[in-house]
Amino acid sequence: MKLCALLFLAGLGATSSFKRNLDEDYMHDLEEVNEQHRRQLWFKYTRKQYFDKYLSIYDRCCGEDLEECKCPVRELTWWGIKNKWDKKCDTTILYKSSITALALSIDDFSTLVEKLVDADLASTLAKDSESGYTVFAPTNDAFEKLGDVELSEEQLKEVLLYHVVPGTVTSDMLEDGQVVTTLNGQALTIGTDGGVTINGDVNVIGTDNLASNGVVHIIDTVLVPEL
Repeated sequence: MKLCALLFLAGLGATSSFKRNLDEDYMHDLEEVNEQHRRQLWFKYTRKQYFDKYLSIYDRCCGEDLEECKCPVRELTWWGIKNKWDKKCDTTILYKSSITALALSIDDFSTLVEKLVDADLASTLAKDSESGYTVFAPTNDAFEKLGDVELSEEQLKEVLLYHVVPGTVTSDMLEDGQVVTTLNGQALTIGTDGGVTINGDVNVIGTDNLASNGVVHIIDTVLVPEL
C-alpha cells in the first residue's frame, strides 16, 4: 500500500511538473504570437492609419446600438484569442482614437506630445469627456519659434491648458470676435476675417481633425498665457 501511495504521489508530481512545463511553453508561444502580430500591424499600418482605423470603429460601433456593430477588438484568454465586442468603447477604442492618440500619430506633433507627457496631461486628453475637448495644437516649428524658455512643471501645465477649450468646437462654430475660456481659466479671442486666427496673431493652419473625445485645430505659434 505504501509503495502504491508513493508511486501515486510521484505520478502526481510528474503530472504537475509536466502541466507546469506545458503552461510555460504555452505562455512563451503566446508571447511570440503576440509579438509577431504586433509587428505585422506595425508594417501593415502607419501610425495615422492605425488611429484612423480606431476612430472609424468608434464612430461606427460606440453609439447607442452597440449590438449592431462587430468591433474588430480582441482579447487574450486562457484558450487563445477570442472576439469581444462590448466593454471596449470606453477603454481600448476610446484610448486608441483619442486626442492623445491623434497627436502620437502625427510626426509634426512630437514636441507637443513630449510636453504633454512632461506636464502629466497626455492621459487627460486620452480620456472621455462628457462635452469633449477642443485643442489648438502647436506644430514642432511653433515650439521652435518659441525658443528655449525655462518653465516649471506647473507653468508648462498652465501653458498647455491654455490651448484646450472644453467642448467640441469645430471650425463652422467659430465666429469673428468670439471669446472662449480655456482650461487654465484665461480666454482666447477668435478671429475669422481672412482666415482663422487666435488672439490676433496666431494662425490656425489646419482645422477639424476629429478624435473620439474632441477635435484638434493646428496652429503655427504657441499660445502664451499670463503666468
